[in-house]
Amino acid sequence: MTYPEALAYISRLGRFGMKLGTERTRAILDRIGQPDRGLRGALIAGTNGKGSTGACLASILRASGHRVGFMPKPHLISYTERIQVDGTPISESDFVETLQDLEPTLDAIAGEMGQATEFEMLTVMALAYLAPRIDRLVCEVGLGGRLDATNALDLGVAVITNVDLDHQKYLGNTIEQIAHEKAAIIKPPNTKDMVVQFFLPTAL
Repeated sequence: MTYPEALAYISRLGRFGMKLGTERTRAILDRIGQPDRGLRGALIAGTNGKGSTGACLASILRASGHRVGFMPKPHLISYTERIQVDGTPISESDFVETLQDLEPTLDAIAGEMGQATEFEMLTVMALAYLAPRIDRLVCEVGLGGRLDATNALDLGVAVITNVDLDHQKYLGNTIEQIAHEKAAIIKPPNTKDMVVQFFLPTAL
C-alpha cells in the first residue's frame, strides 16, 4: 500500500460522514491493547484557539524534557500533520504501516459496530503510533467534546478555550448548550494527582 492508497482507503471507508460517539473508538482501542491507557497529557476543546493552545502546550512540555505527541486538527497540507512526535509529523511510510497493522481490527469492528469514520480511524492510528514513542500527549478535540471520538481518552487534564456558537446542528443553539458539550471532556478524578483545567469562556 502506498501513501495515496492509504488516504484513499481511509476516505473510501469513512465516506459515510459523521457518526458522533466514542463507543467505536473505544472498542478499537481496547481491541488493539488500549495504547492510550496510562498516557498523560491534555485534551483540548473550544470554539477557537485549540490549535495555538495545543502547540504552545506541546512546546512547553518539550522544553520541560518530555517526549511529546501532538494530535492537531485539521491538517493544513498533509494528513501526516495530525500525528506528531516532538513537532515532527509521522512519515508517509509509517502512516501506511500503522494503517496496515490496524486493518484487521478495523474490519472486525466494522462487522460488529459499523464502519469507522475517517476521523475515528485517524484518531486510533495516531494513538497506536504515538503511545510507544511519547510520555505526554496533547490532543485537540475534533468537534464539540462529549461525543467526539477523542473523548474516549482520559489524559488527566482537560483544557477548554473560548466557547461561542459553532456546529449548532450538532452542539445546540445556545452558548450554554455548546459549553455543556465541550465541558464533557472533563473526567471525574480517579487519581490523587489528577489535575483539571477549565478556562471559562468570556461569553458566559
